[in-house]
Parts: sequence; structure tokens; C-alpha cells
Amino acid sequence: MFFAELLLNELANDPGAPLHNLPYPNPDHLRECLIKLNKTKGKLTKTVLRFLRGDISYRTIKNGFFIGEKKHLLYYPFPTVKELESKHFGWCRPALTQHY
Repeated sequence: MFFAELLLNELANDPGAPLHNLPYPNPDHLRECLIKLNKTKGKLTKTVLRFLRGDISYRTIKNGFFIGEKKHLLYYPFPTVKELESKHFGWCRPALTQHY
């Protein structure tokens, strides 16, 4: 299984908050997922994208990604924005640019 924690800004506390610069392709579905998480006691996770079609931006991933199977979980952290800007600016600039 592959998964990542999404960057939500104000949406983390208020599903009705404006998206501002978050480039989610289906914000209504994202809001529905957040509302369901808030309403369901004990539910800590929710699948937002079941199939990755290349329509999620690098900058929407909070801090890295996870790959796991039955008994093992690996975490691949992303560099900080400061580190990307100082060491990998050529790659970082287009990856962090707003696309929506």
C-alpha cells in the first residue's frame, strides 16, 4: 500500500474553509472526506484518491510518503521547502508553483 498525508492548511480544522492555494482537483470530494472524518468517532483516516492519475501536486503532500505491507512500513520523508529552495531550486520552483 502506498499513502501520503495531505497538506490541508485551514481545511484540517474547518472543511468549509477556502482552499486558497491548495491545488486539489476535486475539492468537494476532499471536503466530504473531511466532514466524514469529523463525524465518525474513532475514524482516523480516509482515502481521498483511490487511483493516482498524475493529478496530485507534489506540494499537496505534507511531509513524505509511506509504503507498507502486512508487517512492515517504510517512510520516505521529503526535504523541507527551505532545503529544496537552497539545494534543488531548479526542480523545486516548478514543483511548488500553483497549477490551479
